[in-house]
This record gives sequence, structure tokens and C-alpha cells, in this order.
Amino acid sequence: MTAIVLGRERASWRTAVSLVLASTGLVLVLGAAAGGLDPVGTGLGLGAAVVYSAYILTSEGLASRIGPLALSTLVCTGAAATLTLGSLAGGDLDPGGVSAAGYGWLVGIALVSTAGAVGLFFAGLRRVGPTAASILSSLEPVVTVALALVVFGESLGPAQVAGGALVLAAVLAVRAPAGLAARVPRRVLSRT
Repeated sequence: MTAIVLGRERASWRTAVSLVLASTGLVLVLGAAAGGLDPVGTGLGLGAAVVYSAYILTSEGLASRIGPLALSTLVCTGAAATLTLGSLAGGDLDPGGVSAAGYGWLVGIALVSTAGAVGLFFAGLRRVGPTAASILSSLEPVVTVALALVVFGESLGPAQVAGGALVLAAVLAVRAPAGLAARVPRRVLSRT
């Protein structure tokens, strides 16, 4: 949405519908999972959304000039250095307290969940633009809740299922080919 306000992208009904669907779906998925919305948590979440918007818009300009792998390397290295220095300053860094299995999980998280995910996001951002990329990335919390269902045996309520369906609908709406109905032969439409 910010990209539209700044004039970087054109507004469309498809984008507006996708944004409403994704936002409503996320409120249902996450609000129901938390048992309601906490005002402080909601404020922090909205603040994070503003920062994430700025991050996406800044990244779009860089992603058009720097390859996704190089850009994700810069971002992840910067984040790792900042978090390490912050942990050192706060006295929270204790490498000796981590087991070999723990280091294995840390490497997996670093490569797959961080560097891989960031690199794929930048590759997608370069192809679809900031608005579509941000709507498509709204699938992340839905996948997290679904994994909690599968891995930890959590249960989903009707609101979470409906929210997940709305986010999926938003993703399909934002990426559906333009003018799909206009290209479907009339005889196919008349049968439905």
C-alpha cells in the first residue's frame, strides 16, 4: 500500500481486495491463536508493520541493482553482527551453553529459515514488486500456525481456518492472471 501512496506502483482493485483479504485473514489467524488482541502487542505489531514496509520499499530499490544472493548475504551478515554485538553488550552471549545438537539447529535456522528465506524474498521482490511481495509474504504466519498444528498437535478454531482461507484467497487474487475471465472461451462460461 505504501508503494502505491509513494507512486511506485499503480492502485488496482485486485491489490485492494488482496490487501483486505490478507489483513482480515491475519487478524483471524493470529487473533484467535492468541485468544484475543493485547493492546501493547497490537501496537508493537503495527509498529513492526511500518518498519517492514520501509524495509520492503528500501529493499526494492536495492534488489533491482544487486542480486538476491548478494543482497541476502549483506542483510544476514549485518543482522548477525548487530545481534552478536547486542548480545555481547547485554551479557547474553553464552556459546558454551549450546550443545552440538543446538549448533546443528542454529546452522539449519541460519541457512534455511534466514538466509534462504531472505534470498528467496529478494528474488520474489525483484519479480513481483513490493505490494505483491508483501501480500504474498502474509502466508508466513499462516504456515507457522499450520506447522504448530502438524508438529505440536495444536488445534485450529473456525476463525483460524477462515483466516487462513482468506490469506490464501488474497495470495491467489494478487497473482491471478489479469483479465482471466476475458480469456476464458464463452462456451466454457456458459456451461457454468
